[in-house]
Amino acid sequence: MQILIDYENVGTPGLNGTQYLCKSDRVTLFYSRSCTHIKKKHIEDIEQRTECFEAVKLISTGKNGLDFYIAVRVGQIIERNNDRKILIVTGDSGYQAIRDFCLNYTNSGCKVYVYKDIESGIMSIDSNTERKTADGVSVVCMVLKGKVAAMFDSIGGAVQFVHQRRIVEEIETNRLKEVTAWLKSR
Repeated sequence: MQILIDYENVGTPGLNGTQYLCKSDRVTLFYSRSCTHIKKKHIEDIEQRTECFEAVKLISTGKNGLDFYIAVRVGQIIERNNDRKILIVTGDSGYQAIRDFCLNYTNSGCKVYVYKDIESGIMSIDSNTERKTADGVSVVCMVLKGKVAAMFDSIGGAVQFVHQRRIVEEIETNRLKEVTAWLKSR
């Protein structure tokens, strides 16, 4: 997956979820002079978990400058057709226009998704599929009645991670046997 981060718009909260990155993910962080304070921990985490990380700084200041950089990068990705999924991490609703354009006017097969942080994007885009994180942990994202959860399969056993919305009651009341059987089959 190609992940494009509008750091000027989302800041540090947009980097939540770097633990879900895989080696095959390609991350580009777009920033400007007004947002140069990026925690080293986040950069190191991205570099460690992915094979390709790039930071792109806005050269000339101007209204919506980074937005145009990101739009051009989406075009480059579509032209090369090397990624089927493009995640734009931003709080700017204007990027829906890029998503709509790609959906309606290109035949590339690429899909553009827009989310406010890495975690929300990965969990929603890759729901019900397995991702192998850089540290070798298999992460299976599941959607139970519209609520997102991630199941981790590691040496220490399966641990449920609750994402955004609480699903504990759902599992305890309706799906406990089904989820338990699924975990045992892993």
